[in-house]
Amino acid sequence: MTDANHKTHAPGYRQPPVATRFKPGESGNPRGRPKGSRNFATAIEKELNARLAVTENGKRRTITKRQAVAKQLVNKAISGDPRALPTLLNETRHHENQTTAAAGSEIFNTPDDAVVLASIVRRARATADPEGPPGPRTGSTAEAAPSISPRSDASCG
Repeated sequence: MTDANHKTHAPGYRQPPVATRFKPGESGNPRGRPKGSRNFATAIEKELNARLAVTENGKRRTITKRQAVAKQLVNKAISGDPRALPTLLNETRHHENQTTAAAGSEIFNTPDDAVVLASIVRRARATADPEGPPGPRTGSTAEAAPSISPRSDASCG
């Protein structure tokens, strides 16, 4: 269909009136999203970081709403709320896994640690293979590694 035929058709299904169609180069949302408007995640983050005055053990202090939610969740789980306990356990598991992975990568990350670890690996290999010094083996890997053939399994029966 050409543009000339397209404009002569009567309005109908998928054929809006010519006067209401977008002009070439014109957007369907000309003003777009207003500047400074926040998405939902940003709004939630801002609210969770807002501070709140609470009285705890007779003392007044300010904490973030995030901390208040955490305190409430822990207190409900301790008091035996059946819905709060699984939520708390899932959150703690998630954070334990993150901290364990992060801690492992930060423990041995200096050059001195790498030297020490290399010497430990060298000594462990020397202890496991007393025939020779640690290092690359000579010869093909097929000769060095024992092979198991199907015949030997059948004869062991």
